[in-house]
Amino acid sequence: MKFMLLMFGSLLLATSAYSQGTILPSSKMVSAYSKGEIAHLTDAEIDYLNFYAEQGFTVHPEGKVTSDMPLLSSVLLNADQPINGSTLTTQNFNPLLYSFQPSAESLFFKVDGTQKVVQVFAKDRTDKLYERFKINRAKLERNNKK
Repeated sequence: MKFMLLMFGSLLLATSAYSQGTILPSSKMVSAYSKGEIAHLTDAEIDYLNFYAEQGFTVHPEGKVTSDMPLLSSVLLNADQPINGSTLTTQNFNPLLYSFQPSAESLFFKVDGTQKVVQVFAKDRTDKLYERFKINRAKLERNNKK
């Protein structure tokens, strides 16, 4: 968890908390972090991690696997939740379960026993996607109030 907070710390300092009340952690956050860890997070941190858990990566079903590509199993798992590579999809993959290091480049990992590739987006790309997400969410909320 410390790595994830370091990764998002700079962005979170520069952005204000989502002000519509308390942000609830997603099911992916709840499965990756304890209640105590979540209780120490700000609304802005929870909002960003919720976003990251859904939009900070993609799973390519038939990725371009290279011989030097690290296996997903080589990344430290933060929880005791086995990953079934054959059923892994973008919808059910939880990047919060892994200790991915912040990176200026996208990271690629071969899913053990498959031709699937998990792509974890670079920090800058994730930050830009999150900023767009917040703008679009604010627009939608304004339109819903009309």
